[in-house]
Amino acid sequence: CEEICDAMIPLENGWPDLYMLRGGGGSTNNYNFAGQTLCIPHGHHWALSIHNIHGLPDAPVIIQPCGGVVTLDGQKLHPTTNETRNGTPIRIKNCTHLRLTGQHIPDVSPDDVMGIIAENAQLHGVHVGGGSSSIEIDHVESRNHGYAGIVVRTYPECDDDDGSLLYNRSTFTQYNTSIHHNIIRNVGGEGMYIGTSHYHLDDGGYVYGSSNCFPDDGITTTAPEASLRGVEVYQNVVEDIELDAIQIGAAIQNVRVHHNTIRRFATKHQYGHSNGIGMNPGSTGDVYDNWIEGNDPAAAAESGADYAEPVVAIVFYGQAESNETSRIYHNSIQNVDVAFGFYNTEDAMNQSYIFTGIPSTILRDFTGSTPVKVYCLNTNANDNISVNYPHVTVEHNIFALGLEATSLLEDPSSANNWKGWKSFYGNGNGIPGDPSTACLDHVATQQDNVWALAVDDVVDAMALHQVPATQQQEEDEWWWWSSGFNYEGIFYHCLAKSIQTDYDCMVGLAQYSYHSSYYNNST
Repeated sequence: CEEICDAMIPLENGWPDLYMLRGGGGSTNNYNFAGQTLCIPHGHHWALSIHNIHGLPDAPVIIQPCGGVVTLDGQKLHPTTNETRNGTPIRIKNCTHLRLTGQHIPDVSPDDVMGIIAENAQLHGVHVGGGSSSIEIDHVESRNHGYAGIVVRTYPECDDDDGSLLYNRSTFTQYNTSIHHNIIRNVGGEGMYIGTSHYHLDDGGYVYGSSNCFPDDGITTTAPEASLRGVEVYQNVVEDIELDAIQIGAAIQNVRVHHNTIRRFATKHQYGHSNGIGMNPGSTGDVYDNWIEGNDPAAAAESGADYAEPVVAIVFYGQAESNETSRIYHNSIQNVDVAFGFYNTEDAMNQSYIFTGIPSTILRDFTGSTPVKVYCLNTNANDNISVNYPHVTVEHNIFALGLEATSLLEDPSSANNWKGWKSFYGNGNGIPGDPSTACLDHVATQQDNVWALAVDDVVDAMALHQVPATQQQEEDEWWWWSSGFNYEGIFYHCLAKSIQTDYDCMVGLAQYSYHSSYYNNST
């Protein structure tokens, strides 16, 4: 340990398996740990608690295992009394420029890439808050929790000493949150809960200990929640999640969510919490190169799962800063009810959401009535609809739905139960000229995507993507793996196969895309 550790994190007095490090209060530091590596010894422990520790932008504090994998078990029996305990395996409060990592463990097999395991929490496996900022978490496995796997958020809070309001929007910003190369599985809430959820309420965020901050009126209990600037969530595996797999709120600038693998999420089908990637109010950014796989419909039906609430792969709730553009592209999606969603009313100006497949987004084994669902309402609506309403574009995607998708290309009629293209909209009657349809051009949406892998659709797709004739004529074989074919070549080869019910080609394309991107970007 001496070779990699500047110091060992001590045990808390009176607690035989609680490792705790506390620095100075506020943003000051009684102990200068900037640039140092602080270690936890290998073994099976109860919890790790880090408070008031601050690094520097170019010299973060690193927390990591020493001597092998560290398991932090929130329900580990007390070693002397044998009593059951309910704790948070990893708690980080009021820390800045800090990295929690399970990477680079000497003498551990390459298969043990997760050097830190947080398990069996009553609520959250890893909980970061209390004014923490510039936090990086990687190579941690968080599993078997009552609620969330990894939480990085700070709510407004009252200072118990002087009654001042801390961490509201005017006094605190959470900067540079990086969550990568982690495994999260089997949790009763969200896989990740990054940022808060009520950015759209100018004065609606819950304040902890609010009676101290508002002693005079006895009524006020809320304050504006803080924003996040700089969020990157990538190359994580998130699976067997009862609510949202990845939820990001109040992230208003420089946000990227990419190269994550998400499987079996939203198994509760709970209203407002049934998303693979949920960009909660305030969040904008780029979401790309993710593999999102819902529950297998046959297995879910056999288990008796309730399908009252649709499962959505990627949803934006809007209500962010004005003049922002979010791009959602090159994701592979299967076994969901809705692929792309834009929900809730929009009170920002000139917001754009582009759900695009460049080179392609693939949806297969679709279980819902429409792969696109938008709500176009705007609280700032006036005569200038083109400016005030959000702009939603859905283009260049492959929706491998089979021939049943053709009703989405029709006008509403008795033959399709008066749905047709109206299925794209989640509110209003979908009548041309109705403001509730102003944010999405349904004609362009019909024309600019591949809706089924029938012959006519393949021809349209080739015209849309301007496929060279030589690529259209490739033989129906899987030889490209050894021939150095790039993604575009495989894409067009798949389209030329004119598949109607067999989606193997598209699955191969999606897997090629994801895995080649993963290995080219992994660290």
